[in-house]
Amino acid sequence: MSLFIQNSIHMNELENKTMNNADYPQLYRAADNLSIQHQKEHFRLLFGYLSSLVIGSVISIFCNGTIANSISLLLFILSAVLFAFSKILNPLDLWYNGRAVAESVKSMTWKWMMKAEPYQDIALETAFSNFKNDLHCLLHQNKTLFSHYQNEDRGFDCISEKMKEVRKSTAKDRLSFYNRNRVENQLNWYRIKTKRFHKLYIIYSLIVAIFYAAIIILMIVNISMPNMSLPIELISAFVTSIVSWMEAKKYNELSCAYSLAVNDISIINANMLEGDVTDNEVSEYVINSENAFSREHTQWIARKQ
Repeated sequence: MSLFIQNSIHMNELENKTMNNADYPQLYRAADNLSIQHQKEHFRLLFGYLSSLVIGSVISIFCNGTIANSISLLLFILSAVLFAFSKILNPLDLWYNGRAVAESVKSMTWKWMMKAEPYQDIALETAFSNFKNDLHCLLHQNKTLFSHYQNEDRGFDCISEKMKEVRKSTAKDRLSFYNRNRVENQLNWYRIKTKRFHKLYIIYSLIVAIFYAAIIILMIVNISMPNMSLPIELISAFVTSIVSWMEAKKYNELSCAYSLAVNDISIINANMLEGDVTDNEVSEYVINSENAFSREHTQWIARKQ
């Protein structure tokens, strides 16, 4: 009876717990932070050279004189320099690389906790060793991304107490923890992102359509009134910048890709494995689920190449 009570208490404790960022290996948090850092750097540089280009165009159109022309020239030079930096520093590649590493570590972590292949049916110490070796291989394969950490002991291969606790639990408890903290979490994340990116795509598309309509109207007016000064070039510069920003943000592509991911994960969620199961059943279920989770990200990386 005491053993039954002890198992019930452990199950209830696990049911009330979640998987937080701090519970993943340090390599995940480092890759995630680097990915976010390089993503912000990429869009800062993009915004910098696009805005410099537009402001320079505004000054050259509406202002005359040596000072105005000099400022406009400096802004065009600044835009060119920022564009060159974006290509030399290449934060876009580092952003994608960091995200790929972070997602790989996350998937490895869940496989390890669930005793799924390649961490199935092995002793705990062997599982520790194999998982740490896989993390070291991942770190070694991405030296460029982790260049600042190469000579530091960052504890990238640390296994958290939460990971150990989940792995030691029963197959039924592990499965319940996985469904709640992985399957449902991924489904909710992709649903939110799909709606957000689709909404942004619609908003930006409407803005571009309005600007195009304005350009067409102004050009018609300019034909009938050739002496009238109209800001056609300025609006064209705005349209070009907005379209460039949309293409960089990939609102429509990501919305479509995330929508497909929602469909895939919804199928997993609808056919969710539950109840009393064996380790082999959990392993097969987790492997299939992780493949579905990684499919969208792999396609996204491929489209970038």
